[in-house]
Amino acid sequence: MALEKSMSKQKKTKYEILNKVSVLDDELYGVLEHASRKFQFNKEHFVKQALCEAVQLLLDAIHTDPRIKGMAEEKVFLLDRSLSRLEYCQYEVFRLNKGDAFDNDTASRLIEMFNDIYGDYRRLRSTIVKKFTEIESDERDYGPFGELSEIRTADCGTEGGSDA
Repeated sequence: MALEKSMSKQKKTKYEILNKVSVLDDELYGVLEHASRKFQFNKEHFVKQALCEAVQLLLDAIHTDPRIKGMAEEKVFLLDRSLSRLEYCQYEVFRLNKGDAFDNDTASRLIEMFNDIYGDYRRLRSTIVKKFTEIESDERDYGPFGELSEIRTADCGTEGGSDA
């Protein structure tokens, strides 16, 4: 109950992505259970490991506070790494499909799920980057007490001299 309350206070897109990745995880595990044993210890293992790493990195990104200096960049980095692991997972699924581990209908259903998740990742990343640039511009323009931290003057045609 407490987890549901804390999740409802967070932005839904973060947890919607996590939910979609969980659904993809369940779907992939179900598909891989029916794959031939020749894939069990190589491709199947790679897919499961990549998906697990993607979830771990996504959770790290979700719980990284972008308001702390430098952590917005870390949040974007973790989100990108999670997306990278998902793309690797999709690559291995393509290879499994080429090896006839499952049929084309299953492969297209999985591709649709991957593409849906990628769109959510792009939207979340875009939102974080937008907020990050707003925070960065606020920090650059003003000092700690709200005054301008840097005053620029015209260089009256001199070569950087102070006799202007």
